[in-house]
Amino acid sequence: MDSSPTEFGLGLADAAIDNLRITQPHVRKGWLDNQGKSDGKRGQDDFIPISWDEAFELASKELLKTKNAYGNSAIYAGSYGWASAGRFHHAKSQVNRFFNLFGGFSSSFQSYSYAAAQTLLPHIIGLDLYSTLEEHTTWDALSEECELILMFGGMPLKNSKVSAGGVGKHITKLGMKKCFDKGVEFINISPLIDDAPKFLKAKQVPIRPNTDTALMLALAYMLINNNSYDKDFINKYTVGFDSFADYVLGKKNNQECSPSWASKITNIPVNTINELADKIITKKTMISLSWSLQRASRGEQPLWMGITLAAMLGHIGTASGGFGFGYSSVNSTGDSFHKLPWQSLPQGKNKIKDFIPVARVTDMLENPGREFDYDGQKLIYPDIKLIYWAGGNPFHHHQDLNRLVKAWQKPNTIIVNEIWWNSQAR
Repeated sequence: MDSSPTEFGLGLADAAIDNLRITQPHVRKGWLDNQGKSDGKRGQDDFIPISWDEAFELASKELLKTKNAYGNSAIYAGSYGWASAGRFHHAKSQVNRFFNLFGGFSSSFQSYSYAAAQTLLPHIIGLDLYSTLEEHTTWDALSEECELILMFGGMPLKNSKVSAGGVGKHITKLGMKKCFDKGVEFINISPLIDDAPKFLKAKQVPIRPNTDTALMLALAYMLINNNSYDKDFINKYTVGFDSFADYVLGKKNNQECSPSWASKITNIPVNTINELADKIITKKTMISLSWSLQRASRGEQPLWMGITLAAMLGHIGTASGGFGFGYSSVNSTGDSFHKLPWQSLPQGKNKIKDFIPVARVTDMLENPGREFDYDGQKLIYPDIKLIYWAGGNPFHHHQDLNRLVKAWQKPNTIIVNEIWWNSQAR
C-alpha cells in the first residue's frame, strides 16, 4: 500500500483519446517532395497520413539507403528518453536491440540528469554513479543520527514522484517527515523557496543561480581558518588537501575564498555565510546536492566541491551525514529497499564505436568530423544522415533549443516513434 501516493497517472485515460494523440503514421510533405532530403522546413511543414504498410516501406528503404551509402555510423539512434512500460517495452532498449541487429549505430552515453557525476565520481570516490546511489545514507538512518541537512538546490517533492522503471511505494516525503519529526534541521540553498516542502520549515537562503561552488568554497575557508575541519578524515581518506587549502586561502592566486568574496558572487550576506559555517561546524551535517546543479556551465564544480566539503566535515560513510547526490531528485534515493536484478531482453552488441555524451547532440550535428574531448579521450563527431528516436523528446530537456532547431534541419531523414504530437514529433 502506497501511503504517499501521487496524482501522476490520473490523466492517462484522457491522454489516450486526447486531440494530440497520433492515431496512424504520418510523413512530412517536404520530405516526400524532396525524395528523402532535408529541405530546412522541419517543424513548420504539413504532415500527410499514410498506412502502416507505407510507413514500414518508407522507413526500411531509408534505413537501408543510409546504411549502404554512408555506413551504420551515419545513423544516430541514441534515442534518449524515459518511455517505459515495463522492461520489455522500454523504448531505448528496443531501439538498441533493433539497430544492433541492423549492424550498429552511433550512440549516446550517460544522462542529462547527472552526466557530470557519471564522469567524475569514479575519479573522485572510486565508485560509479549507480553504485553511489545504491550506497546513499537512508532516510531512516539520517533521522536517527543526522542533525542538519544542507540542501544545495533544494529537495522539491515533485521530482520524487517518479523513478526509472516505476515506483511501487513513494518514500521520499515520508523520509523527510521522519527526519523533521526527529529534529533534523533543513536549510534550502536555492533561488526558489518551493524547492523545499513547507512542512520542513526550512531556512531559506536565496542564492544567485550557478554560484553554489563559491558558497561552498567560502564555507571551506571558514573551516580551515577556524581549524575546524576533520584532519583525521582528511589525512586518512583523501589526497591533495594541502593544494586545495592553498587555493582557498589565496596562496595560489592572491584571492582568498572568504565569505566577503563569496557574498559578491552569490548575493548571500556575509553574516549568513558565517552562520552557515558555524552550523556545519557544530552539527552532524549532510551535504545534499541536487541533480540540477550539474546541468549548467562547469556543472562538475559543485559536485566535486560538495564532496570536498563533506570530507572536511568527516561524516562520509556514517549515518550522521556525508554527502548525497539526488535526494528527492527521484523517489529511490535514500530508500531502504533491497533491489533485485531483473531480466531484460538481450540487446546484442553495437559494432559501431562512435558515440557522444548525450547532451552533445547539437554539437554533433553542427560539427561532423570534428574532434572533441570527453573523459580524457579524443573523440570524433560522426556525420549523421539519419536520426531514429523512440521514447523521448530532446526538445523538452535539451539546452539552447534555438541551436537544436537549426541543427535538427541537417540530417536527411528523422524517424520518430511517438504517440502524441509533441515538439519532437512535429
